[in-house]
Amino acid sequence: SIRAIAAALGRPASTISREVTRNGTVDERGRRHYRPWAAQTRAEARTARPKPSKLDLNPVLRARVQDLLQERWSPEQISRRLKRDFPDRPEWHVAHETI
Repeated sequence: SIRAIAAALGRPASTISREVTRNGTVDERGRRHYRPWAAQTRAEARTARPKPSKLDLNPVLRARVQDLLQERWSPEQISRRLKRDFPDRPEWHVAHETI
C-alpha cells in the first residue's frame, strides 16, 4: 500500500501518492502501476531545458568553475566571484543553482 511504502521510506504518504499519480501508469482494468525506470524517464523529459546551459556553451567558463570546485569553493562563492571578476561579461554570470 501507499502508506506501507511511505513508512518504509520515511516519507509522507502524500509524497508517495503524488509520485505514483504523476509518474505511474494505468492498465486496462484501471489499476495503477509504478515502473521506476519509466517514471524516471518521464520525470527527466519534464525537466529538460529548452536551451543548453551557460556551462555547456562555454568550455572556458566550465573549466574555470571546475577548477574552483576542485579548490573546494562553494557554488555560491563561485557565482559571486564570477560576477565580481567579470562585471562587464554577463555570459560569465552563472547562478549557483547552475553550478
